[in-house]
Amino acid sequence: MTKTLLLAAAGALSLISASASAQNFDGHSIRYQFRFPDTTTAVTTLNAVVGAGVEFNDAANFYTVDLSGSSFVVTDLYGGGNSQTAFNGIVLSDITNNLASITGVTFASGGFAGERPVLSFDANNIFLNFANITQTTLPGTQYRYNVTFAAATGAVPEPATWAMMLMGFGAVGFAMRRRQSVATRIRFA
Repeated sequence: MTKTLLLAAAGALSLISASASAQNFDGHSIRYQFRFPDTTTAVTTLNAVVGAGVEFNDAANFYTVDLSGSSFVVTDLYGGGNSQTAFNGIVLSDITNNLASITGVTFASGGFAGERPVLSFDANNIFLNFANITQTTLPGTQYRYNVTFAAATGAVPEPATWAMMLMGFGAVGFAMRRRQSVATRIRFA
């Protein structure tokens, strides 16, 4: 009976606690926008579900974006200079708000002549502003970034669920206490 009680307790705890899983871009709907000359004016808007291969190929503005796992790569297809405006760059957004909140974005590698886009983010958007890059970049210049997401949290049971669980434990305890103890006799011949 003690084993039964322990198994019931373990089962209840496994139902209550949900494991936190790492979040990433895979399988999520993401919006790409090239904005110029400020953060409110979208020149190009593309939507994609993140999977294998390059998700966004913006031939009009000469950029591709490949999202995979918790990182992404931006490739400058054309190279050349950038307009020095308030904003000249890419915004990546979570379309459906199903992606965990973005808690950090860090530059991993790439760039040209030590220059890279100004990076900023909020819970659902990543902003890459190329307006600060003064050097003429080469075609194929890549910028790699790593993204961290808020940990997924488990659901918290409602009070009625807690009450039923406690009543169940109480009933099991009461049944164990009321149970007639069976005397075990050992006979030696």
